[in-house]
Amino acid sequence: MKYEKAFYKIYRITGVYKDPQLKIHPYLTNLFSNSLLFEAYRMPMVTPPLPWYSPAKGGYFLSKSNLLRLKPGLNEQRILIENTDPSNMYPIYDSLNTLSSCAWRINKRILDLIVSVFIKKGNKDLVRIFF
Repeated sequence: MKYEKAFYKIYRITGVYKDPQLKIHPYLTNLFSNSLLFEAYRMPMVTPPLPWYSPAKGGYFLSKSNLLRLKPGLNEQRILIENTDPSNMYPIYDSLNTLSSCAWRINKRILDLIVSVFIKKGNKDLVRIFF
């Protein structure tokens, strides 16, 4: 199996300076140009996430994360979480921080299958299995 870098550095000359820029490998560009779009904050992280220490503080570095993803109309659950005594939440934060510190890897065969089904806009056999 041959591995290639997903990103590489190039230098562009702007005036008298050489500015380093990060470029995406052409294979990834082609892969993502086929309407296979992901929100960047839902992609696997290269660095460990921030530790959780409140319902709205933890997880991603650059985007806001909530402890629970709730639909907009579910205000009762949000209020319950916000009003819970912080000491009762420590075991939950510890559990999430432990899980987020575990290394994982992508099962390439399953990912390839999912990507091919996504690009083909579904699979009739999968519909029969689940419904």
